[in-house]
Amino acid sequence: MAATNDDLHAAIANYLRRHNRRILAPCPPPVPLASVRCQVCGHPVDDDGGLFNLADMQLRRQCERHYAPF
Repeated sequence: MAATNDDLHAAIANYLRRHNRRILAPCPPPVPLASVRCQVCGHPVDDDGGLFNLADMQLRRQCERHYAPF
């Protein structure tokens, strides 16, 4: 009985999985991103209300209380 393409593909995939050490090794836990803190008061810089440009707030390192877009 001849092997079908699906059987051949499954056999090759199993062989490669067994020999790929990156798949066999446990993955390290993801590193949480450090939150940007306000340079004035130290609170995390976030825009919960969605009123301001968060990227600009993070660049200036100012929270909602101290950020003035104008």
